[in-house]
Amino acid sequence: METTALVADTATAGQEAARQNQAALRAMAAGDLAGAETALQQALRIDNRNLSAWLNLAAVRRQRKDVNGAFNAIQQVLTLDPRSFPALLMSATMLESEGRAVPAALAYGAALAYAPPDDRLDAPTLRAVQRGRVVHGAYTRQLNDHIRGRIAGAAGECTAVERRRIDSFIDMTLRVRRRFRQEPTEYYYPGLPAIEFYERSEFPWLPDFETATAAIGQELVDILREDEPGFAPHIQDDQQRPVDQGRELNHSPRWSAYHFFDKGRPIEDRCSRAPATIAAVTRLPQAAVALRSPFAMFSALAPRTRIPPRTGVANFRLSPAERAAIAGIIAATDAFKGTVPSTHV
Repeated sequence: METTALVADTATAGQEAARQNQAALRAMAAGDLAGAETALQQALRIDNRNLSAWLNLAAVRRQRKDVNGAFNAIQQVLTLDPRSFPALLMSATMLESEGRAVPAALAYGAALAYAPPDDRLDAPTLRAVQRGRVVHGAYTRQLNDHIRGRIAGAAGECTAVERRRIDSFIDMTLRVRRRFRQEPTEYYYPGLPAIEFYERSEFPWLPDFETATAAIGQELVDILREDEPGFAPHIQDDQQRPVDQGRELNHSPRWSAYHFFDKGRPIEDRCSRAPATIAAVTRLPQAAVALRSPFAMFSALAPRTRIPPRTGVANFRLSPAERAAIAGIIAATDAFKGTVPSTHV
C-alpha cells in the first residue's frame, strides 16, 4: 500500500509540475515574464529534474536580462543531461551575445555535435545552428592556421608519410575529419597497428600488377561482350542474419560479379577466358584458406548505382606463421558451422 501511495504521489507531483510549466508557457506568450518565472520556480520546487522547466526558466531569465540566472538554469539542464542540444545551443548563443568569442565557438561546436538534422529544426533554431556553423568554422580555421604555423619547422623535418599522419592528427583533433576505425565484419585480429590507409610502399607487388592493367581491361571488355550472363549479383546473402552493409544491393543485378574462383577453386572455363588476369592474380600474395581463397572477380556496377560504405571481413596483414594459424581457425569455424558466406570481400 505504501508503494502504491508513493507512486500516486509521484504521478500527482509530476502532473502538477507539468501544469505549472504549461502556465509558464502561457504567461510567456502573454509577455508576463515575471509570472512565467514564478510558475517555473513552482514547477521546479515540485520536480527539480524537469528538463523542460529548467530550459524554459533559462529562456525567461535570458529575456529578463538575468544572464547569470539563465546560465545557472542551463547548468542545471546539463547536469541532468550533458548532451542536451537545446541547452548547449542556448549557452553558445548567450556566450556569443556576451562577446566571449572563444567559449562561444567551443560551445557551438559542442551543440553542433548533437544537433538533429536540419529538416527537424524550427526556423529560429535552424538560424541559430547555421550561425553556429559560421562561428565554429571560423574559429576552427583560425586554430588550424595557428597550429600549422607553430609546427611548420618540425613538420618540415618529417617524411611525406609522417607529414600525412600529422595532417590527419590535426584534422581529427579539430574534428574536421572523420576518424576511420578498423571494423571488419567477421574477423578482427587484435594487437595490430590501427592503420586507416596503408601506404603504397607497403605493397611492393603493386607495380608489377599494374603493368597488366591494359590486358586485364581488354579481357573484361571481351567477357562483357561474350559472356555477360556470367555476371551474377555480387551480394547473395540468404543466411538468417541481418544484412547491414549491402541490404539494398542484396541479390541485385545492379552490382554484379564475374567470379574466377568458387570457394577457393579456379573455375577453369572462366580462367581460360582471362589468362592475363589470372596470371597477374596468381602472382599476388593471396592467402590460401580452404573454401575461401584465392579469390578474384570482375565487378560491374549498373549506371547510377552507388555502393554503400562498407568494410572488409578482416584486418589481417600478418606473418606467414600467423597467416597459417588464422587459415586454420577460419577453416575450422566454417567446418563447424557447416556454411561458407556467399560473399567475403
